[in-house]
Amino acid sequence: MSDHHPQKSHWIKVIGFVPVAYLVGIAVGTLFVLSTVFHLNVPLTGSDTIFVLGAVSVVLIFLSTVSLPYALHRDIALLNTRETDADWAPDRSKYVRRALYGLTIPGLSLLVSSYYLYRIRSTGLRT
Repeated sequence: MSDHHPQKSHWIKVIGFVPVAYLVGIAVGTLFVLSTVFHLNVPLTGSDTIFVLGAVSVVLIFLSTVSLPYALHRDIALLNTRETDADWAPDRSKYVRRALYGLTIPGLSLLVSSYYLYRIRSTGLRT
């Protein structure tokens, strides 16, 4: 039995932030459409608040999408799949390549990060 414990990865937090950033962006986008196009009174749409929230959301989505390929690369490097009974081991090059495609295909980063988090959690590679 090995005394080797896998290193704790803080990159998983960056990967987990991608879906959060997208959900916040969708919520703010919905508020923006309701307040400007349909002229409905919805919360947080007074004065310039919705524009500030929209700008912050766009920046968060951009930063999380741009950092995702590197975060996946680093996190997968720290996984120790040899000493587990997991039936799934992520291919680092495939995940990084898909995350890079996400830089040009809107929403792909959300799908890549969500699937990676699901597989990591379901196989018990990281709790």
